[in-house]
Amino acid sequence: MLVVHSLYGEIEPLVDYELPTRKWVLNGEYSLNFWIYRSSSNSCSFDLIQGRSLIQYEDDYFRVTQCGEWLEYDTPFKEVTCVNAVITDLETNRVYSELSGSISITQAMNLITNGTKITYSLDGNFRNVTFEKYGENNSYELFKEVLEKFKVEYSVSAFHITIKNRIGKDNDFQFRHKHNITGTDRQSDINTLRTYIKGFGKQREETDISTGIKSTLVVDDFDGKWDNSTSEELAEWNAKNTGVGMGKKTDVLGDSFQFKFTGTGFSIDMICTWLGGKVVFTIDGSNTKTVSLWSPITDQVKTFEIIRGLENKTHSVDVRLASRDGKNTMTKGDVLPVFHQPTGKIITTYRARVGSEKYYASVGYLSPNSTIPQYGILHADPIYNEDFTDNTSLLNFIKGELQDTPTISTQFDYHTLVNDIGQDIGRGDSGWLMHEKLGIDIYTRVVEITDYPTSNKTPIITIGNVLLNGTKQILKGKGK
Repeated sequence: MLVVHSLYGEIEPLVDYELPTRKWVLNGEYSLNFWIYRSSSNSCSFDLIQGRSLIQYEDDYFRVTQCGEWLEYDTPFKEVTCVNAVITDLETNRVYSELSGSISITQAMNLITNGTKITYSLDGNFRNVTFEKYGENNSYELFKEVLEKFKVEYSVSAFHITIKNRIGKDNDFQFRHKHNITGTDRQSDINTLRTYIKGFGKQREETDISTGIKSTLVVDDFDGKWDNSTSEELAEWNAKNTGVGMGKKTDVLGDSFQFKFTGTGFSIDMICTWLGGKVVFTIDGSNTKTVSLWSPITDQVKTFEIIRGLENKTHSVDVRLASRDGKNTMTKGDVLPVFHQPTGKIITTYRARVGSEKYYASVGYLSPNSTIPQYGILHADPIYNEDFTDNTSLLNFIKGELQDTPTISTQFDYHTLVNDIGQDIGRGDSGWLMHEKLGIDIYTRVVEITDYPTSNKTPIITIGNVLLNGTKQILKGKGK
């Protein structure tokens, strides 16, 4: 029985209405439509049907969104179009705040339902999702984002939403032609068929990467009082076999040498000694980096990352002895720090990251169906998802996003007698569809149901093997 809840709270049963039609689409439409005429039995309830009044059927409430009226032989009629009240009430609720970063589904749903009478529950495992910004929209649009981003499905009862990783049961039902289905139509579509997909995870903060190749330092010029290292110094240093040569030296603050490099940045090997001081690198006259060349234990070579993230071109560098290192107790009073210029292959440049190097995780997946001669490698659009930082989880994700078989949808009349198949069939349930004459033998899923509440009329069920992402209604039966 249908029941009307008026704008002011009156509740009356409805009678003398034409066959109600209810349509449910997985993660999409949920509507109810009917005609009703005024009679002596419903003269009160008839007038209660207005825009935004509620029509109740069992545990579900539908809000009137359109109500057309006309006279036929002096009898008033109404054509009533209703949408599930959860959808309409989310659509008319506005969220004025925002969240960003890694967001849990609980945070998202709390934001969506705040200020409404709608409640929710979670049944499953749900990973956090990264949003640049989430909010500042009506709650239904934000709810659709939840369905899409978190890859979840939902069902409603009254004003309560149940969210699951997947609704319905994997119950191995069997739909068979001339047994429990009639009027079968099959639609096959290869437009979405793809056999290869690439996925990219969280983008790296660093825009460049080391070339890993050391090149020889070529000094363009020396400024100041530079002396050659003594033979004793050279012999002692060479005995260490560091792979770095010792060039000129200075103990005059402000002395410098210059060189050039090509790339987005560089690291350099420098000689650190017990008389080392602080050295300043100035790149292109503006970017500076100060390093200490003091080694308190023994003379040694250290690698310093000086700069990265620059424009990929040739840059000029000035390296200058700037000051004592305040931690070095050996360079006090008249004892000045000594700067030894290193020689040899000591420069490692950086270059811009390209392609998959820009991401913490990047992986491709080739479906086994690519071996079918007339399929081959068919490229899907790549997937970019900031929530993945390892290849294993990203690979599992993109596999589930690839439609590597033709999408098949089938619409048919379903005999509702439970005895026909030994079990009831519900929304989102999965099982087998078999039709010998049409060559159908696929494992499939209920994605749409049109039924007729209060009537014994046979429901129309649409099932298919298509991937359903979030709120995208991909499957469509004939004539829809």
